[in-house]
Amino acid sequence: HKARSEGVRKLLSPKRAAVVGASRNPESVGGAVFRNMLKEGFSGVVFPVNPNADSIAGVLCYPSVMDIHGNIDLGVIVVPAGKVIEAVEQCAKKGAHAAVIISDGFSEAGAQGVQLERELIDVAASYGLRLVGPNCLGVMSNNPAVRLNATFSPVCAPHGNLSIGSQSGALGLALIDHAKSINLGIEDFVSIGNRADISN
Repeated sequence: HKARSEGVRKLLSPKRAAVVGASRNPESVGGAVFRNMLKEGFSGVVFPVNPNADSIAGVLCYPSVMDIHGNIDLGVIVVPAGKVIEAVEQCAKKGAHAAVIISDGFSEAGAQGVQLERELIDVAASYGLRLVGPNCLGVMSNNPAVRLNATFSPVCAPHGNLSIGSQSGALGLALIDHAKSINLGIEDFVSIGNRADISN
């Protein structure tokens, strides 16, 4: 129970985060997520993970989470559904208390995806790891001490006191965009997607 509570706290205030599936292509989801982490000035350390790249956006890239020196607090996972469980296990072994699964192809994709999501939940629970997603937009913390934008949203709302949770990624994008257009400040944003674990 302590580990799972810690996971929720570290979800929005990590010191070290890995983007598994970071991409050199800024148009891709993995590319957008990693560049958002850099662009918004994340106060911690972010590690791009991609076995097919030496560096991304000028940052040294790691072939796998296990190759990162030291532990991480948060895994942000943007890989094909069939590789998600392996990535989650590696994040857990590297000390992560939480993972954001942006990848799709789970319970929203039919019977095979439902089974894969059950396996994902079981694996995460066995490590005491908290999950957001899968099939989600990501998470955001505008706390000036954190500055975490682990989403693929093209916009980021200003800092304020409002916290938003959205199951729908499309609705989440619309809310962030509207908040920015009217200068409405947001502290935290969480897109929960399929609600495999964290649901509200």
